[in-house]
Amino acid sequence: MSLLHQKNEETIYAEITPRGRGAVSVIRLSGPEAIPTIEFFTGISRKEMKRKRLMHAFFKDKERVIDEVVLSVFFSPHSYTGEDVVELSLHGNPLLVSYISSLLKAKGLRQAMPGEFTYRAYKNGKVDLMKAEAINDIVRMGGFEDIMFAVERLEGKWGDFIEKILKQLKEILIQIEAFLEFGEPVDIGFIRQTLLKQYEKIDTFLKRIKPYRASPIPIVVLAGPTNSGKSTLFNYLLGLNRVIVSNIPGTTRDVIDMEVEIDGSFIRLVDTAGIFDAREDIDRAGIDKAYEFVNMADLVLWIFDGSRPFKKWREIIVKEGVIVANKKDLGIDSFWYGKASIEISAKNGLNVDKLATTIKKHINSYLSLPEREYNILVHMRSKLKSVGNEVSLDIVGDELERLLTYGKELTTGSEGVREAVFNNFCIGK
Repeated sequence: MSLLHQKNEETIYAEITPRGRGAVSVIRLSGPEAIPTIEFFTGISRKEMKRKRLMHAFFKDKERVIDEVVLSVFFSPHSYTGEDVVELSLHGNPLLVSYISSLLKAKGLRQAMPGEFTYRAYKNGKVDLMKAEAINDIVRMGGFEDIMFAVERLEGKWGDFIEKILKQLKEILIQIEAFLEFGEPVDIGFIRQTLLKQYEKIDTFLKRIKPYRASPIPIVVLAGPTNSGKSTLFNYLLGLNRVIVSNIPGTTRDVIDMEVEIDGSFIRLVDTAGIFDAREDIDRAGIDKAYEFVNMADLVLWIFDGSRPFKKWREIIVKEGVIVANKKDLGIDSFWYGKASIEISAKNGLNVDKLATTIKKHINSYLSLPEREYNILVHMRSKLKSVGNEVSLDIVGDELERLLTYGKELTTGSEGVREAVFNNFCIGK
């Protein structure tokens, strides 16, 4: 059953900490049976939970103590979901988590679907759709500034920015309707100036924003001809021998990617097949895959063997990026003077720290926003620009009504949009 059609009267549970061994694991319960369920397994009364909210307990299966736990109790509506919520902190052993989860299931609770806790918060008016997306971004973002931007969005600063624009548009629409229906005087110059200001606000904001579709973690692709040292650089940046390297051209025939932290920012680093005039189907498939990732990349590092000329370098570069002359340990050929942005040696790490700084500078030069929200803003910017030049107040009024409806999509969205948003969440959130 779809998340949007689940019943709110069901009590749900899920582990909200990463799966695996650790100091602590946390299981969250939410719904009308959250408190009674914990009463049943710990013997602590609702009255005592109401008095203490945070307490030590023994979680029991009949008379057998399963674990010593800490209970964090949140009564409706003062909780993440707006429902009664209990967060059960236990020792971080997956076997304990599985056993306690099985007891909760046997008691009639249902395991939460991905994003279901936040969806309940949305349904109960704790967050709107933009804040829900911000919550997910705080967890998933790869850069610190992107995380801070998501926190601002969760605080409501982003919503306030949009709300002020929509309020201005609504006030203009009221003036136009008063003119059209009752002949009230209207200042056309003021209307155009106000619409222009709202356009400029959105335009200025969008200049520092980049949309993301599936993942907010920036994709950095290593691309270039065969035997240029892409895989050697990939291994160096990862700090391990993930990819086999060889002096034989074309060793890498597929796409290999890993998430890696570079100077405080997480990126998805992608090593691709070397680009050359391939004759074999398997080689052409690898090159096609390389260009596929180049097209979706946030940043392309075009890696060349800097120790020798490469006459067809312009033919390979299909997208703007950073041109890297590798193999500085062998000496950089004068051919690359004025062409390469940076000279490195992936073999011994020379100047790779400078390349890492270049990567970080690029991915931190913009802030990430979900593609859904970005596209709505782009549409609003375009409409505001065109309507600001419109001479007919009838048409201006109609367009403003559409803009206001479209702007509200940011906080609500259609059922399909809501489904897509919450399906991107992990279990436990």
